[in-house]
Amino acid sequence: KPSPWGPPEQGWWLAAGGIEWGLPVEEHGYEWGIPWEARIEQDAEGATVYLRDTTASDRVRAEIGVRLEAGAGFFTIRPRLENPTGAPLEVKYWTNAMLAPGGSNAPSADLRFVLPDSVSSVTVHSRGDESLPDYNQRMAWPVFNGVDYSKLGNWNHWLGFFEDPAQGEFMAVYDVGYDEGMVRVFPPDTARGAKVFAFGWHDPIPSSNWTDDGSSYVELHGGPAPTFDHSVTLPAGGHLQWFETWYPVAGLGGLRSANAKAAMNLSAGGGSADLAVAVVIPFSGDTSLSLNGQEIWRQGVSLVPGQPFRMTVPLGDQVPESGRLVLRLEAPDGAIEAEYGAELNLN
Repeated sequence: KPSPWGPPEQGWWLAAGGIEWGLPVEEHGYEWGIPWEARIEQDAEGATVYLRDTTASDRVRAEIGVRLEAGAGFFTIRPRLENPTGAPLEVKYWTNAMLAPGGSNAPSADLRFVLPDSVSSVTVHSRGDESLPDYNQRMAWPVFNGVDYSKLGNWNHWLGFFEDPAQGEFMAVYDVGYDEGMVRVFPPDTARGAKVFAFGWHDPIPSSNWTDDGSSYVELHGGPAPTFDHSVTLPAGGHLQWFETWYPVAGLGGLRSANAKAAMNLSAGGGSADLAVAVVIPFSGDTSLSLNGQEIWRQGVSLVPGQPFRMTVPLGDQVPESGRLVLRLEAPDGAIEAEYGAELNLN
């Protein structure tokens, strides 16, 4: 159903779902409204679909490679922006994933937006709640004025914001109500854009703007510039490309951290710690848990995609009120495949 949004010169936008490639202007761009060419390549390790918007030689153009590896629980996206002209070009590009974990075609109030713990504030792009900071102003994250905005059910109206720039290598959504989510892992030095958007909860933008079936979603955006106001410059005849890893996660009870190899959840209380790990390729090695720098638990595991490992670990009789817990996934050669640490209340 045509929505009232989109670039002013286009005047509408179609919320078709999935992942869209927004160029050459900010947000959704307008290349979604033209035919794209698709080419498939297969090899012994997997298959890649190459999507191209144009072969024109007088404008910016894009080729997106989407690859699925055999036996893996992830896919990669390789945006490639090309400048075939003889002069530098200012370019805007955003990947936009429209997500509704859980199978009901709409998020629940328990959906969480998960950003790295290093993110302590974000830049507002737009909001319907006038009690929040205005356009281009900073807002504390995740708690602002006593409200935890990482939980969708705490939102009143619509809100969109940027990390400005990306502070880590991942962003995610995880719907605790459905115990399911989606992870984006990216190189923050190149893909400096990380944006969240949702329509609100208690008084949202009505879904009748884009559909007649009541379905809804939230958005994760990523791109090479930190906000919609910024551009990247492609030199004459030059290009820019990077690789991202995307994967679904489920059965973790929540999500605290992720990288290209694994997603992790960690919580504590009542003298024990609850931990969960999900991998994207088969893994054999150890999981371990440390408290204030001392290893207190270790177990060998053999993990496969789609089957998360969960464990409750007692912290001992003399557990302090709070402390730093560190969960690790360790390969047989000692390499740390994934790690998450946080200062948590333990009792």
